[in-house]
Amino acid sequence: MKKIRTIALLLIGLSLNTFAQTIPAVKSTVSTTTHIITFVDGVVVPLVGSNTIKTRAAAYLKAVKPPVVIPPVTTDYKSFFDRVALFTSALNRDGKPAKNGDFVTSISYGENSLKVSSLDVPRTETMKYTNGYVNIDNENKFYLVSPERQINWGSEVWFTGIDLSAFPYESYMNIYGMYLGEYGGNLRSTNGNTPDAMFIGAKLPTYKPFAVRMQYTTNKTLKLWIDGVYYGEKNTYLTGTTGKNLTRFGIGTDTNNAKWFCSSVLQVNHVLTDDQANKAFAELSKVQFNYPFIKNVGVSIMNGTVTATGNYYSPTGAKEASRIYRWYSAGNGSGPDVTANKLMPGLTTGSFKASDYKNMWVRVDIECTDVNGVTFGGASGCAYYRIQ
Repeated sequence: MKKIRTIALLLIGLSLNTFAQTIPAVKSTVSTTTHIITFVDGVVVPLVGSNTIKTRAAAYLKAVKPPVVIPPVTTDYKSFFDRVALFTSALNRDGKPAKNGDFVTSISYGENSLKVSSLDVPRTETMKYTNGYVNIDNENKFYLVSPERQINWGSEVWFTGIDLSAFPYESYMNIYGMYLGEYGGNLRSTNGNTPDAMFIGAKLPTYKPFAVRMQYTTNKTLKLWIDGVYYGEKNTYLTGTTGKNLTRFGIGTDTNNAKWFCSSVLQVNHVLTDDQANKAFAELSKVQFNYPFIKNVGVSIMNGTVTATGNYYSPTGAKEASRIYRWYSAGNGSGPDVTANKLMPGLTTGSFKASDYKNMWVRVDIECTDVNGVTFGGASGCAYYRIQ
């Protein structure tokens, strides 16, 4: 049996500490510019430079024990939450994973799900699935909500999505005491415009993915962050009330919805630490939206013609190939009646004669496709215009 040599190696960076390491004896050495050393256990290593016990030991250990590569630390923000409803897990009427264009009935998370408020066929594109998002159109009484007793005061609800339309005076959430809506360019915590409900300067960004953090305090107030920016603390519908509590969470409204696309709702029954919240916002800020869309959609009424307007935009720079137009009407009263909101059949072009729809309130959705055949599958839209 060959003799086994034991040597002491000095650990780099750990002064005054040594450890004993047993390595096999050298069987042969071929010396050129590089020493080719074969150990008795068959390990062959090249050795550049001096051929000493220390350098041979280091070369042997490197060959049989390669350095451990420690992967970079990543943050799974979803681990901070008790319930994570990702809209990529949307289910259709048949209980199967939703495909683009399917009407969504629920979003599963664990053993539970957010369920749609009504299974009636929507009058517009509400609750239709498209590329990981659910379309929440300007229509009343459509929302997704959790079972009871899944939320309490001293907890948080987050939601993510993208707004391609910027609807004024409409709500993103109005269910079971939870409210967040827009009024005159600011978000508000109740369906009112009093100072104790208005988050001055707070508005969901348009044309880019966003993340909203809503913290319901034990004082029954609401604290609001958008993409990591804090906008203050305001009253809720249940501020100061007796014997009332939050019981459900979700998204959408039982009144009039804004027009936007939601991609997730997350809930946790305690308050996140600043570090957790910052990490979650940091991860969510990496979400990209790489589909073409139409910016600044509007309606022009001139010289007896109603015309849809809007500017094509592609994050990839691909040129526009085509557009799809969908026109909707909301009655002919003193203001638009969203409950009467309906598709105007036969109108598939970008313009029509104003005299055919005198005094009607109308709006338009525009969906686009680029020259590579890429389309989001959801449309940008606008508020209602009255045809005079």
